[in-house]
Amino acid sequence: MMAGRLASASFFSASVAVSASMAYPMYGTPQLLVAITVTMTTAVLIAAVAHIRRWTPLLQLGATIAALAVLAIPLAAPGALRGAMPLGESAVNVFSAIWTSWRRLTTIDLPVGTDDGLLMPVILLVLTSTVIGVGMILRTSRGELAALFPIAIMCWALLWGTPSPSPIWQPLLLATTTVAHVTILRQARRRRRAERTTSSLPRRFSAGLVAVVLAVLIGAGAALAADLGDRVVLRESPRDPEVELVATSPLAQFRANFDPETRGDVLMTVSGLSTDDRIRVATLDQYDGEVFSAGTSDLARTSGRAQGAVDSRQIGVSIQGYEGVWIPTVGQVESLTFVGPRAPLLSQSLVSDRDETLLAATEGLVADDGYSLMVQPSPTADSLQQLEPVDSEGNGAQLPVSALDWLAGTTAEASTPGEALASIVHSIRDEAYLSHGTDDSEAASRPGHSSARLDAVFSGEHLIGDQEQFAAATTLMAREIGFPSRVVVGYMPPEGGTVSIRGHDATAWVEVHTSIGWVAIDVVPSNTGIPEEQETSSQPDQQPLPPVPPALPEGGQPNTDDAGMHTNPVQPPVDPADRMLWLRWVLVVVGLLLLLALPLATIVVIKLLRTRYRRSVGDPEQRALGAWRDFVDLAIDRGRDLEGDRTRQEYAGEDSQVLAFAKATDAAVFSRSQTDEETVDDLWRRRAELLGEIDRSRSGFDRLLSHVTLRSLTPQLFGVPASDAEQTALHRRRESTVALQE
Repeated sequence: MMAGRLASASFFSASVAVSASMAYPMYGTPQLLVAITVTMTTAVLIAAVAHIRRWTPLLQLGATIAALAVLAIPLAAPGALRGAMPLGESAVNVFSAIWTSWRRLTTIDLPVGTDDGLLMPVILLVLTSTVIGVGMILRTSRGELAALFPIAIMCWALLWGTPSPSPIWQPLLLATTTVAHVTILRQARRRRRAERTTSSLPRRFSAGLVAVVLAVLIGAGAALAADLGDRVVLRESPRDPEVELVATSPLAQFRANFDPETRGDVLMTVSGLSTDDRIRVATLDQYDGEVFSAGTSDLARTSGRAQGAVDSRQIGVSIQGYEGVWIPTVGQVESLTFVGPRAPLLSQSLVSDRDETLLAATEGLVADDGYSLMVQPSPTADSLQQLEPVDSEGNGAQLPVSALDWLAGTTAEASTPGEALASIVHSIRDEAYLSHGTDDSEAASRPGHSSARLDAVFSGEHLIGDQEQFAAATTLMAREIGFPSRVVVGYMPPEGGTVSIRGHDATAWVEVHTSIGWVAIDVVPSNTGIPEEQETSSQPDQQPLPPVPPALPEGGQPNTDDAGMHTNPVQPPVDPADRMLWLRWVLVVVGLLLLLALPLATIVVIKLLRTRYRRSVGDPEQRALGAWRDFVDLAIDRGRDLEGDRTRQEYAGEDSQVLAFAKATDAAVFSRSQTDEETVDDLWRRRAELLGEIDRSRSGFDRLLSHVTLRSLTPQLFGVPASDAEQTALHRRRESTVALQE
């Protein structure tokens, strides 16, 4: 019999693993498979030791909670062990995720990754299902009911997962392991009752498997024939109106980085840089004739994707003077992990666009924030002439006439889009003058990149401006010749390694979409200083003009937040020190204590309901008998032996008070006359007095333990059948009752 139970438990564990792995499209990381394997192995060991050592359910529950406490951080927050995030903050995030991650999973764009304790639901499901399921198979006669656990996990994976249908092999494999688990267990029980019976396991297993496979195939075929499309899931559309990002365009605030009073201030410190890295702040692909802005209508909640590829490079960012919602990144980001006192808040406010080229935190970055990135290098092109556009578009209608004339003259000899793009870029680099308009040594240059401002640039005798004007103009010209393009605002580190980024490191460049991906192109003019004509000219219109105010964000409302680049200091809405980290720790500890106390409170409530039922339900004889049964159960919880096949008077032994109670119960139950309510009340009063006598001789801790022990509830909870002696005693009592009544 035990060999059959062990084989059945093995197939049950396999079915749990298969059902949990159906959540892989939701997480999209191999860390899920690691978590499933480690958690299941631990759960099987707990169930096996509990069976061998005959642990009580309460002790088994304690071992399971201890295992969860040990495994939670290594499995749900592996970055804490690598030093990417402080261990204390990781513990807060992970253990609070026991109840918060279920909701967050439905509001984050897929794949959700493993950041912020999002693996806790699958760890909890696998751990509890395996411990209880294997325990039921090894220790009870109802092990077949354990098959409900992998089915429940499958339903969770489907409802919380992607709307796309799962591969057909997953439900087929789950059906195979489940049928094997149930069939082997039933066959083992059948062979125990009749050891010489010829085994029908192959026939039973084959018949059950064929039936399940046919059901799955028929259901899948019907779904395909009906063209039902994607399945309905609980997941909300992450791109919904609730994700709002209110911030002005960083390009509109570009010139403020070169203010003589603040351009040398340190904005952030970045480690792990290579010499050719750029720091991206925001990707801007929408232009309305006045300002380039980011497409915030397509933003979605996302997670940090806590796992990167094996060959990923780690970048560390420590925020100092930088303020804003835009998150500076490097290369192609594969994972992001926040650190610092505001890490949980920033992680929960993280949003991105569909391509994940734009990352923002709606709570905004302030001093003392930090994060770690795992990145891959962005694609580069050896020659602009060889580039070919992908999804060609002609959208340069917002270029002024002067810019279109300049474009036509510059690209007149180009025969391909790549050659035309190279002509544009090289002409700006070689012919234009770089000027931020903030020093007397620079040529006059106004900020802004509206159509009117670009017209002033290209209608003048010389092309004078900075990255703001030339990146905007090159982007529009690239669209005119067929390249999908966008402006990127960021910083150019002066060197590799660990670098302090300052305001004067700000830059902007162009990205064009090609067959090898989005390729970055610098359009910084090589000429500086003042052209000769401006040096000798005394015309007043050559003097620097006052800065124009930045364009308003979408909706026409002024933005009170920082634009994401270096501007005048803005006080954060809430100082990190005021968030009272100690209060979060207190709440987490209280929450964990309540979580631990919940099973104990459930036991107490069950016992109270059992007593109330025996006291109030049934005729007087049943309620009189209920007083004795309740006394026996509560006495068992206080350490007395089971009643077994003994009569009530035999169970009382030499205890005169219990013996008197037993005789009174027998008189009430076996009396030929109807038992009155006064007798019933007297029996329940005696029950309370006897239990009080027992408690007076025990310590306070022992009395508390008697309320939460499962000794008297174990048969009801786990379906443990009565022994042969107990069955004989019950049968004898029924016969005696019938004889007395006759």
